[in-house]
Amino acid sequence: DDGDALALLRAVRAALTGGATLVVAEPMADGPGARRIAAYFAMYFLAIGRGRLRDFASQRRLLEQAGFADVRRRRTALPLQTSVLTARAA
Repeated sequence: DDGDALALLRAVRAALTGGATLVVAEPMADGPGARRIAAYFAMYFLAIGRGRLRDFASQRRLLEQAGFADVRRRRTALPLQTSVLTARAA
């Protein structure tokens, strides 16, 4: 999972000019209501055979390894459904 995600993020970084901003929107394992959303995604990932929820620290680590900096979690109106991260192409 992390290897595939990192490869995708590296390809995205390579396509962006320096200073560009990437916006990532997805549920987080450590967001508000994470326990409830984790139950849904456990079934979802079981059905598709792969994947997992990541917490902010894991997301930040992958983004930084892919060449992004200044990774931030942004407020959303419905954090149970999705969290938003921004990262700057370094």
